[in-house]
Amino acid sequence: MRNEGTAGLVGRLRPHPHLAPRLQSYIAGFLIRQQKALASVFRSVVQAVGERRFRELSQAYVLQTPSQNPALEFLGVHFENFLAGHTPAWVVQLARLDWARNQALLAPPSPSLSLTELERAGFSQAQLHFAADFQLVSADPMAWQIWSKELESPSDFAGAALWRRGFQVRHIALGHDEFRLLHQLSQGATVAEVLEPLSETALPQTVQQFQRWFQRGWIRSASTHIPQEKVA
Repeated sequence: MRNEGTAGLVGRLRPHPHLAPRLQSYIAGFLIRQQKALASVFRSVVQAVGERRFRELSQAYVLQTPSQNPALEFLGVHFENFLAGHTPAWVVQLARLDWARNQALLAPPSPSLSLTELERAGFSQAQLHFAADFQLVSADPMAWQIWSKELESPSDFAGAALWRRGFQVRHIALGHDEFRLLHQLSQGATVAEVLEPLSETALPQTVQQFQRWFQRGWIRSASTHIPQEKVA
């Protein structure tokens, strides 16, 4: 990765000589604002790679991936993908978790559905729609421990859930079974489709998981899916 300094950028623009210093100052200020915006979102990445390295990475990112959104909060939408070519995998996963926290924080408020309301709508054939602030993130145990600062994670850790409560973003580690259920439901599977393969011994734990999801406000709404009749 080669970072081009402000002088190099000014040289490519070829301004009138007396405008070059002013243009260089403007570009430097622009890059500093962009770098600060990224650092405020990707705090764990800054801690992992160091401030100097982060400045290099963020400058290269800004120059290679100009933002399409005027709001600085969304500047880092492609930062995870950019880091994949320049940093170890665990740093990329830190960026993924940082961005999920940012998305959870900025998501618009949405109503939550109660389990009772879902039962009235038809529990088994329902497709669940998650709240806008709910974020399901895959990660390795090492990246999760660094990011969450939790000394232990589930032995079958598969990822994490992040959501907003009031003005605070909360997070929790997920095992493979619960992560798989949430992923399938988020992709449009019905409740019946995710419960059908489970054994009878696994059902009580799964029901408890469903109850916790509703208590945390992860489910925004539900729609009833009516299976189409098959023609012989």
